[in-house]
Amino acid sequence: MSENNSVTRKIFRGILIFLKWTFVLALTVLLIAGLYFQAPWKVLGVIMIFLFALTILPKRSRKYFWITTACLVTALVIWVLLPDDNTGWKPYTCQKEIEAINDKYNIPDDENAAVIYTRLLDNVDKDELSFNFDDYSIGDKVKKSPWQSSDHPKLAKWLAGHRETIKMLSDAAKRDKCFFPYANNADVMEDIMPRISQLRACSRLLMMAAQNDFGHDRNSEAFDKYRTIMKMSDHLYHNNSLIELLVSVGIEAEVYGFVNDYIMDSQPTEADIRAIEEIRAIRKHDWQKAWKAAADTEKLLYYKTLYREYEVNEQGKLRFARNLIIDLPPELLELLGKNSTPGYWTKRRYKLSAFLSWFWLPTDPEVAGAGLEKFYKRYYEMTEDDWRGDPKEFSFKSIKLRFPDALEFYSYISDPGLYKVFQLHCRIISHQKATAIILAIKDYHNENGSWPQSLDLLGLPPDLLIDAVNNRPFAYKLTEDEFTLDSIGIDLIDDDGKQRTTYHADGTKTVYDDFRFWPRKGRAKDSETSGPKPGMMPGMPGMPGFDPNMMPGMPGMPGLMPGIGGMPGMPADEAN
Repeated sequence: MSENNSVTRKIFRGILIFLKWTFVLALTVLLIAGLYFQAPWKVLGVIMIFLFALTILPKRSRKYFWITTACLVTALVIWVLLPDDNTGWKPYTCQKEIEAINDKYNIPDDENAAVIYTRLLDNVDKDELSFNFDDYSIGDKVKKSPWQSSDHPKLAKWLAGHRETIKMLSDAAKRDKCFFPYANNADVMEDIMPRISQLRACSRLLMMAAQNDFGHDRNSEAFDKYRTIMKMSDHLYHNNSLIELLVSVGIEAEVYGFVNDYIMDSQPTEADIRAIEEIRAIRKHDWQKAWKAAADTEKLLYYKTLYREYEVNEQGKLRFARNLIIDLPPELLELLGKNSTPGYWTKRRYKLSAFLSWFWLPTDPEVAGAGLEKFYKRYYEMTEDDWRGDPKEFSFKSIKLRFPDALEFYSYISDPGLYKVFQLHCRIISHQKATAIILAIKDYHNENGSWPQSLDLLGLPPDLLIDAVNNRPFAYKLTEDEFTLDSIGIDLIDDDGKQRTTYHADGTKTVYDDFRFWPRKGRAKDSETSGPKPGMMPGMPGMPGFDPNMMPGMPGMPGLMPGIGGMPGMPADEAN
C-alpha cells in the first residue's frame, strides 16, 4: 500500500512538474511575442513576475507568492461583485475637441448655408421628403426622365406641396459657405447621419422636380434646380466629414451623368450650354481643404469612442468607465438588444472590463488623445499636392500592441479605404473634365457633321484633356455610331472601358480598372422603361456601382462605426 502511494505521489509530482514547465514555456513565448509586438508594459510586467516566481524565486518563498496572488485574485473578484455607487460619475466627453472644431470652421450665420438647411430640416419631417412609390421603377424613372404632371398626378401634387422646401434649398445654394457646428457633448454620428439622409432626400426631390420642369418645357427652371443640387454637393464636399464627402461625390456624379446625356441626346440651345457651364463651374475641388476638414471630424469620431472608456466626477477625478452601455445611442442599444438600464451581471462585466482596460489604455484620456494626434498626422500628409501614395501592405512586423503605437497597425486596415477616397476625388475631377470634353465633341460634330478623329482637334486647354486619376490623357476612340471616352485607371492599361475584377479557378485574379465616361452604361436612352419622349431630354443617371447612401467604415465608415479598432468608412467599389 505504501509502495502504491509512493508511485502515485511520483506521478502527481511529475504531472505538476510537466504543467509548471509547460506554463513557463508558454509565458516565455508570450514574453518574446510581447516584446516583438510591443505589448503594453503592464502586461509584460505581469508575465515577467510569474516567470520570476516560477524559475528564480526560492522555493521556500514561492508559497507566499501564490498566497499573495490568490488574495489579489480574491480581492478582484469581490471588488467586481460588489455593487457600485456611480452617483456623480459621468462619461468623459470630447467637449474641448468639439469646441476647437467649431471655432476653427465657424461661419457667420448670414453667410452660412447650414443655417437655412437646419431651419428646413427642423421644420420638415424626414418622411415628408420622400414620396412613396407603389412601383420602385417609376420612382427611378421620374428621377431620370422628363415627365408631365398628368402622368403622375399624385407625385405632382406632392411636389407642389414642397414649393417652400425647394425655395429654401435654392436660397441655401446662393451661399458659398456651409458648416454645421456640432452640439455640445453630442455624438458626432448622431449629428451627421440624419442630416445626410434628409439632404439626400432633398436632392432626389429636386431631381424629380427638375424632370417635371423639363417635361413641361421649363428648361430654365429645371437647370436652376440642377444648379441647386450641385451647390448642395459642393456644400457637403467641404463640410467636415468623410461621409459627407462621399455622398457629395455620388450626387455630383449623378448631375454630370445627366448633363452628359442631355448634351449627346438633344440639341442644347445657347441658354442650355450656358446653364451647363454654370453647373460645372460651381464645383471647386479643393482636396487639401476637404480632406483636412474630413480628417478633423473623423479624428473627432475616434475621440468620442476613445473617451467613452473613461468617466469623470464633479471633483475632476478620472476612472475607467464602468457603465459603457448606458452611454450608447438608443438606436445602437436596440440593435444590440440591450437595455438602457443594464442588469447586475452586465454591470459586473463592465466593471471587470474597466479593470482590464488599465493594462492597455493610458490612465489619462489626454495621453490617449495624444496618441490619436500621432496616428492622424500621416493622414494630414495626404493633402500634399503631389500625394499619390499607395495603400500600405499588411505585414506581421507592423503589428504593435502598445497604445498608442497600436493605432499605427490600424492604419494598414484603413489605408485601402482612404486610398479609395482619394481615387474617387480624382475621378470626380475627371467627370467634370469629361463633361467639358463631351460638350466640345458634340459642338464639333454639329459643325463638321462627323466626330473628331482626335481630342486635339477640339482646341481645348491641354490640362482639360488630362485624366486626374493618372495624369495621363483620356482614352478617346471612334465607334461605329459615336465614340468612347475612358479613363485607363491607375494601372495605365487600356481595358476598353472595363471595370471589374475577374477571379480565376487557380486563385489568381484579373483587375480591370478603367472607367467609362461615355457612353454611360444604363443611360436613360438605352432603357425601355425610362426613355425620353420625343423632343425631350433624357433622364439623369446615377453613378453605376456607387451608392452614396452606403455609409462607410470610416476612420468603423463610416456602414461602419468608428471605434478604437474601427477604421474610416470605406467607399463601395464602383463597377461600370
